[in-house]
Amino acid sequence: MAKEVARKVLPEGLTMSRMYMNGTLRSWIHYVTLRTDEATQKEHRKVAEQCKVILTELCPTIMKSL
Repeated sequence: MAKEVARKVLPEGLTMSRMYMNGTLRSWIHYVTLRTDEATQKEHRKVAEQCKVILTELCPTIMKSL
């Protein structure tokens, strides 16, 4: 069983979590580019796609050029 699947049946997998992150714009662009790839784990890719939406709202010109 994959680790990400096992977490869903463990007690901590049923608890809502919040995550706070920070970084430079360059780091965020690198993260989004790397983690939106299809080879990335589905749950992690969802987080990266949400980050991409926020970056596009905050820096539309820069994100459009990628």
